Amino acid sequence: METFSLNNQFHPAGDQPQAIERLVKGLRCGKKFQTLMGVTNYCVLLIDEK
Repeated sequence: METFSLNNQFHPAGDQPQAIERLVKGLRCGKKFQTLMGVTNYCVLLIDEK
């Protein structure tokens, strides 16, 4: 398997570290399919709607 590296200025927050850990664990166990469930920018959407 090729090595994947992601470099950015942002750091995981909230429950993201646990979600990342679970996804990585699944990949290492050989899971080919995983679903990441969550909401992005939900608070921003609520503010914009009001």
